[in-house]
Amino acid sequence: MKKLITLLLTFFGVTAVNAQCNHTLTMIDSWGDGWNGATVDVNVNGVAVLTGVTNANSASEDVSFTANTGDAILLANWVSGSYDGEISWELKDGAGTVIQSGVWGDATGGAGACPSCNPPNTLAIANVTDVSADLSWNAGGSETAWNIEYGAAGSKKEKQLRVHELLELVSLPHLATKMPHQISGGEQQRIAVARALAPRPRLILMDEPFSNLDYQLRQQLRRDIREILKHEGVATVLVTHDQVEAITFSDRMLLMQKGKVVQEGTPSEIYQNPQTIWASSFVGEANHLPVEWQNDSLQTPLGELNVPSEIGMNARIMMVRPEDFKLESVPADQANGIVKSVDFSGSVQTVGVALKSGASVQVSGSPHLLWNQDDSVKITAERYLCFNSSGNRLNGIPE
Repeated sequence: MKKLITLLLTFFGVTAVNAQCNHTLTMIDSWGDGWNGATVDVNVNGVAVLTGVTNANSASEDVSFTANTGDAILLANWVSGSYDGEISWELKDGAGTVIQSGVWGDATGGAGACPSCNPPNTLAIANVTDVSADLSWNAGGSETAWNIEYGAAGSKKEKQLRVHELLELVSLPHLATKMPHQISGGEQQRIAVARALAPRPRLILMDEPFSNLDYQLRQQLRRDIREILKHEGVATVLVTHDQVEAITFSDRMLLMQKGKVVQEGTPSEIYQNPQTIWASSFVGEANHLPVEWQNDSLQTPLGELNVPSEIGMNARIMMVRPEDFKLESVPADQANGIVKSVDFSGSVQTVGVALKSGASVQVSGSPHLLWNQDDSVKITAERYLCFNSSGNRLNGIPE
């Protein structure tokens, strides 16, 4: 099975553009001699795009204007002529289909639609800000199904089968005829993935794909899209600044510092066994404490530690993950730390502890053991790693 790989970098993204095409107002006169001074304005989304239009002297006369799919089109500001009873009109979309009709004085209209616009030859990329992986076109159908089909290969029937397969895969077959502005942000992300999978690629680059979504939706989409990509067997490079996203989404991670790969491995390997001080801080939370080799033991802010001499003599920093500390309530004369802060976040409790040595550490654990500010505690490290003066890990510490 192909692997999902995470790179923690920065790139840019694109957002969608709505389909746009010409619409038509047909001005009809039953007598055949025009509107005899009557005029009307055409508004699109509340803005006048045509003002004072009229049929000069014929049974039927057309005027054109541009509108996007879904725009609100309204006839307004009617001015009376000599024979208003002879006047009628038709509003037509980009395919020439009548979407609304009426007579003089009707303040009504319809919604813009561009079903007949030809698929474009070029992609339009706009608003390079937040990454949503949405590529749209400067003209043409932008319904969900067409958007996915555009990237598929094969005959028309094969493309349609591929679109149906992908819509089922992302659990959105009911949105096949919807426009981009008619679906939610999470649905747009699923459609973007379906579109990317349409040509059956061997590799997909996903650049901050969940950055614009709220917390719960981001969590759900991470799981769903990961399963979709694994189902298709597509290798994926995810670019992200979110550490949790990198750890939960990928099978393997690459950590890059100043353009160079400094560590590669599974998320668990990198988190549990970082090879440098930088890596320990970049992935997950870490406490760094100064240490010194004296009297054949490693002197630390937590007390003496027994380590092999070849490790202890070169150790300058010890790293402890917040969850690897153990707190014990003890009398003040037996304590080596005092609780200074308590942050409760539901499933996890984070405790700030000031050590007697002057250092401070963050401890995380079960919320069921409630601590209070100024509690006296004995703090020990159940697991730790040591690093030398260059910030590189020293191997050989029992785990």
